[in-house]
Amino acid sequence: ARNLQAEGIDIRAITVWSLLGAFGWNQLVTDDGGDYEPGVFDLRAPRPRPTAIAHLVADLSAGKSPTHPVLEVPGWWRRPSRYQYPPVDRWGMDVTPPDGVEVPVEAPGILLVGGPGALGEMFLERSTIRAIPCARLDGGASAWAAGTLATIAIDRPWAVVLTMSPVDIHPDDAAAVARACAGSGIALLCCSPDASAPLEERGQAALLVEHAILDAYPDALVIWSEPLPGLQSAAKSTLESNARQIDSDTAVAVRELVETSLDLLIDKERGVWRLVMGKGQTWDCVAPVSKAHAAEAYPLGLAV
Repeated sequence: ARNLQAEGIDIRAITVWSLLGAFGWNQLVTDDGGDYEPGVFDLRAPRPRPTAIAHLVADLSAGKSPTHPVLEVPGWWRRPSRYQYPPVDRWGMDVTPPDGVEVPVEAPGILLVGGPGALGEMFLERSTIRAIPCARLDGGASAWAAGTLATIAIDRPWAVVLTMSPVDIHPDDAAAVARACAGSGIALLCCSPDASAPLEERGQAALLVEHAILDAYPDALVIWSEPLPGLQSAAKSTLESNARQIDSDTAVAVRELVETSLDLLIDKERGVWRLVMGKGQTWDCVAPVSKAHAAEAYPLGLAV
């Protein structure tokens, strides 16, 4: 655009696609409906919510260099994993794929904290698909905080994601990790729609942990979701064994919950966010919750 402008072409603006997201591209717009994918703004919130792309556009238009950690990784259109089949030329002859690096060695990553289970395994899977470097720490209920603090000091991830059940987290430990993340400028996400504990116990335990996190680190991100009754979080389980234990609808809901949580984390959202199940196991309603409302509403254990 600058080159054309220098040649005397009347360039008025550059638009960004897609500004308000898109519907149905996962079906190539061949059927009614389809999944919604956010763009510069996310329309699933009561008001259009600016995403990380909005901040990127603002930086570029102001002449600033964007600095988001995920920009250290090539876009999917540049990574070797984009090829479903070997590339060929127009005569159908195999050609050598262009050189490309999936994940640069120096790219910053995220730290998953929590034992094996469907939620943690899904975070690992979806982060890998997005080419976000990801390490997992399982220190057990008594040692997870110390292990997390040591890993933060050594590896300096750009984000920490807690996938542990709230009943396995002591609020003091949660506050210590939150303070360490705050002091190092590391994003913190707490996401634990655990179905292994009774609803009332899970709600009260989660409330104490989440208040401890937000008191220590107001910019932390806490995800609420509707309970997923089929989700098993027993130790010594893997995504494959969990997939056999839960029905397909719950498996899809877990995947979409993780995808939406990663979106909010990348968008640098903060505070308590409520995700409400929409059509087809997708979390298509996203809304921030005030701390005062959270204290009143969360013990019910439901997002309404």
